[in-house]
Amino acid sequence: TSSGPLLGSRRGWEGLAPEIARFKSQYAVAYRAHHQDVHQSLPAYIRDLEAARRKMDAHSLLNALPELGEPTGDGLFEDLGVIDPGPSPCRTDPDVLDLDAVPGCPSCQLSLGWSIPEEELARLVSAIDGVLEDKNRRLSNLLVERVLEGNNDQRLGEFITIVQASDLSALSNTLNEELLAFIRQL
Repeated sequence: TSSGPLLGSRRGWEGLAPEIARFKSQYAVAYRAHHQDVHQSLPAYIRDLEAARRKMDAHSLLNALPELGEPTGDGLFEDLGVIDPGPSPCRTDPDVLDLDAVPGCPSCQLSLGWSIPEEELARLVSAIDGVLEDKNRRLSNLLVERVLEGNNDQRLGEFITIVQASDLSALSNTLNEELLAFIRQL
């Protein structure tokens, strides 16, 4: 703001000092809470953003197969590329920030106005999941057709084994000491 109206005020600088102190105090409380909230949520956001990038890379590779139809997902790479990755992870304790000297964290440079673009990422993830599911469905249909036709190509069997081994998410449902011993032997 311009200092002109402040200097012309009947209250003068002395009258504004308590208001300025109150503002600084409220800002410090808001900034510290914001810093803590953002950095608690940041690891999950970064994990989701990286997962979306991996899915988009896989989709791009599947788009290169003409047998799976026309390329899809136009613009999703660009949208994902411009989404804000956020500040660098920060371990600074918000309570030790000297906000009188610097109005933000000198380590991560987080501004009070920045927030995790969760809605934007959720929209993109949904769109990416949709186009990837479509390509996966087409690929699955092609492979099932080959199996039903009695295709004895050894590479098809190897491919199916690779796909099964690449998704171990259900392992937690059956993992016990005996299976763990088997895995150790592998």
